[in-house]
Amino acid sequence: QGALGIEICSKQTHIRSIIEQLADDQTQRCVQAERQVSLRLGGGCHSPIAVFALCDSGQMILSAQVADLQGQHVITAKAQGAEHDPLELGDQVADILLAEGAAQLLASFEQHE
Repeated sequence: QGALGIEICSKQTHIRSIIEQLADDQTQRCVQAERQVSLRLGGGCHSPIAVFALCDSGQMILSAQVADLQGQHVITAKAQGAEHDPLELGDQVADILLAEGAAQLLASFEQHE
């Protein structure tokens, strides 16, 4: 499951109008929340970070996990809030993970890369 990103030349306004019809505001907010968690944790393509946002009836539920290299130690965080403020919800979840030791798990992962 994922979201698709499409890049176009900024001068091609006719293509932009076509592509904008594909955009989904709710999906965009979910992706913003998920990316905010990863950004706050300093995550990258190979980081053991999992984040999932779900919107329903104006509310967003954001869940995330950070694991050690073996998957033996997993830190989990979850928060719920208004769908219209995905960055704040992402920050809340990242704060929970960091308070529980996510930075240390990620640092040990980076040492093995």
